Amino acid sequence: MNSEFVWNAYGNVLRFGRITETKEEGGWKFHKVNWTNDEAYEAHTEWLQNLRPNENYEKEWYRVDEVHYFDPKHVLESMLRV
Repeated sequence: MNSEFVWNAYGNVLRFGRITETKEEGGWKFHKVNWTNDEAYEAHTEWLQNLRPNENYEKEWYRVDEVHYFDPKHVLESMLRV
């Protein structure tokens, strides 16, 4: 399924976003994603950055196997039936 919308699980938090850019490198496809309502992830990466300031925890590109494509309309219709 090809979609511009993706989700990613971070612990027990589902992150939802829209692909803004795609590239291929080393035989893999990578996506840059604009995540929405991502406060839990951002707070955790800020905490890690304060804990270990010499390391970079901000991830810019996600390999295609790190995200899952979805159709928002289908997900909303399914959720309304729960």
